[in-house]
Amino acid sequence: NKNIKSMTNYVNNAYDKCSKPYDEQQIRNIVNSPKTKEFIALYRNGDSRAKVNLPALTYMGALDEEKYKKYVKQCREEGVKEKGSRCAEFMRPTGLLMLDFDHVQDPHALYGQLAAKMDRTKLALAHITPSGQGLRLVLQRTKGMSIEQEQYEWCQAMEVKCDDVCKDISRLSFAPMQKEILHYNPSLLFGELPPQEDYPDGSLWGSDPL
Repeated sequence: NKNIKSMTNYVNNAYDKCSKPYDEQQIRNIVNSPKTKEFIALYRNGDSRAKVNLPALTYMGALDEEKYKKYVKQCREEGVKEKGSRCAEFMRPTGLLMLDFDHVQDPHALYGQLAAKMDRTKLALAHITPSGQGLRLVLQRTKGMSIEQEQYEWCQAMEVKCDDVCKDISRLSFAPMQKEILHYNPSLLFGELPPQEDYPDGSLWGSDPL
């Protein structure tokens, strides 16, 4: 299989069913947007609905456009309404893994502890989550391992527990503010998708949009 020049996807908010590719400029626009800052502030001030209005990224899965186009064509031929493209069954692995740590009193301190125990050359992104009490890490995957296996291995190595619902390839990650990005490695986040056969197919897990 040839590498496809594209990378991970984003959606405008949790209700958006259409996956869109993004690049370095797009993510810069999202994290620096006054709207992103506003929704995070509202969420932290008790408006539970504000989070779902944030842009969100699917670091672990990218839309397989060819597969989705075939599916849409088949639906139209059969007169069936098609699903949106933001479904695990239409995604392929990006070669990235997400770890999520919730209900953290001091995310900066947790990041410091984890960074001291990990190979930081594999860390693509680290940021505080919109709640202000969570930490998200995006890491380079190991070929041949499933998302679930690898999350377990990372957590064992760092002696921590992470949110195990993040094993779904289509899992959304709500955007942070620029000032709460703790580590950023664009060379790992952006580039060509790896061959699909390098990673077990994450679409078996189904879709959990929130």
